[in-house]
Amino acid sequence: MDAAGNLYVADSLNAIVRKITSGGQVSTFAGKAGSPGAADGILATARFMEPASIGIDAAGNLLVADWLSARKITTDGIVSTIPGVGSGPMTWVRSEQVWGIAADRAGNIYLSNSTSTRLIAPTGVTTILESVTRDPVFGTPDIARRGITVDTSGGVYVFDLQNTVSRIDTSGRLTTLAGSAGVNAAADGTGTAARFQQVRALTADSQGNLFAADVDRVRKITPAGVVTTVAGKGSNLPLPNDVGSLWGIVADGKGNLYATFGNAVVKITLP
Repeated sequence: MDAAGNLYVADSLNAIVRKITSGGQVSTFAGKAGSPGAADGILATARFMEPASIGIDAAGNLLVADWLSARKITTDGIVSTIPGVGSGPMTWVRSEQVWGIAADRAGNIYLSNSTSTRLIAPTGVTTILESVTRDPVFGTPDIARRGITVDTSGGVYVFDLQNTVSRIDTSGRLTTLAGSAGVNAAADGTGTAARFQQVRALTADSQGNLFAADVDRVRKITPAGVVTTVAGKGSNLPLPNDVGSLWGIVADGKGNLYATFGNAVVKITLP
């Protein structure tokens, strides 16, 4: 969501980025529906392969996790492919779809996929923050979408490869905020007493609370690591049961969340 309250949606099936105004008007923002590709350029002529998620940097540029690459859409409507250096992200993403993307105040870009989380510095140098080894025969057991976000104070959070929500500090070290390493479940609680299923997307509100799209429920995580289920299964705020699982989520700073379910975008007003 940008400063004007416009939502941007990664429309994977149509290979485009959509824009939804605060009045609910939907339009194609970048790319051409049904015409996948990897062309850079102005909004109308640029092409996307399979956009999965969208972040926004401090300058208001959109960042798009797009299949095997990461793309930037500047505020003046120019689409470009974010480059890598040496063994950086372009080597990495040629074999792994990029699922999550975010940027901090310093201009660092963070990418997540099924087997690693990486940082791309403004210089283009890439650092591996966490990784697992892909089995050469069987591959990874689960092609898992993992959420990543930056809060209003500049803190970076990721659903890490251990199935916990962690904060990434300025040195690139991950520290667990909530969840139990290696445990896949859905339980509220504080710190390691909480359990997550598969957090596919993360967002933060103006108070520093995180909200996680955790398969069939929305989880709130306070700065102290207290996890509660605020919408969906296991809560008093049911979600529509005919639109599938949660894929994306964003906070508008006014107490509302917007979540994507399959082919729908749903507004969630928290009590």
